[in-house]
Amino acid sequence: MLLTLEGRPLETRGILVDDLTMVPLEALGADLVFEVDISSEGKITVSKGGKRVTLWLGRSAADVNGHEVLTYGRPTMLDGQLLVPVRFLLESLGYKVTWQGHPEPTVDLKPIEENDIIIGTVRKRMQTETLQIDVQYPWIYGLPDEIQEPINDFFAGRVLPIIQEGRDLDAQNAEYSEISGHLLQTVVFLDYRVACNQKGLLSVVLDDYLYSGGAHGITRRYGYTVNLGTGKVYTLADLFREGTDYVSLISEEVARQIAAQDLQTLVPFETIREDHDFYVEDGYLVIYFQQYELMPYAWGFPEFRIPLESLADVLVPELADIGW
Repeated sequence: MLLTLEGRPLETRGILVDDLTMVPLEALGADLVFEVDISSEGKITVSKGGKRVTLWLGRSAADVNGHEVLTYGRPTMLDGQLLVPVRFLLESLGYKVTWQGHPEPTVDLKPIEENDIIIGTVRKRMQTETLQIDVQYPWIYGLPDEIQEPINDFFAGRVLPIIQEGRDLDAQNAEYSEISGHLLQTVVFLDYRVACNQKGLLSVVLDDYLYSGGAHGITRRYGYTVNLGTGKVYTLADLFREGTDYVSLISEEVARQIAAQDLQTLVPFETIREDHDFYVEDGYLVIYFQQYELMPYAWGFPEFRIPLESLADVLVPELADIGW
């Protein structure tokens, strides 16, 4: 499979392994000029700029600047070459990865001009006989203290109540266990991904999973978009010029996409909320719904993407002038 860098062919080629595009790591490192260190124990470290990705041979877990994540593909040896999943590695190093089918299968790589910050991770874990908590959330470095500290306090402030919710449920379950004689498990899992780290904006998606008995737990999604120049955390209304009927504007587009895809909703869609959930990714405003809010559980979080460029006339100036 051909690999290109902004349309320019690279010497390294991708290899399809079990329907997953893999790439010879050391050859790609020479092409893209990043450092590769491989230990005798199978630990693989890739470094480029301020990013450090650690993988392990045969494992589907990785560490990206202290953030433990899954890799959707395991590093493997084939014909004497160490192969790694191309999408996971390159997106972790700050590239946009695009597949093209014609005239031949091609993976194109484009460096993303990211904000000059470092995104670290705070992890809090706790385990007892009945309670398991594993929480990861972002921690920002590289901004002036007067902007950086409120942003970090904001993320911590969103996460700590979720941890407390798990502790409270565990205490309630303990009361039930005393009566029933059956131990109930409570699980709190929270993780994040960075949807946008460009053009002075940081958009982060947090997913928390809470289980305290029953057929399955509940996952909730939280999108937060921050102006790194001011520290402002945007609400949906904050994105638009004063007087814009953004609720009707977005609702009409969501309704159009539902009809175009012939989606079967749990209830007829009428309108979004004034404070509807959203985040920003790849130049799109992403409007999403919680589980069961619009679609059955199996759909997860239905998302509707609207190009920010198409909204330029009604966005506030600091967003309209970015140029997506």
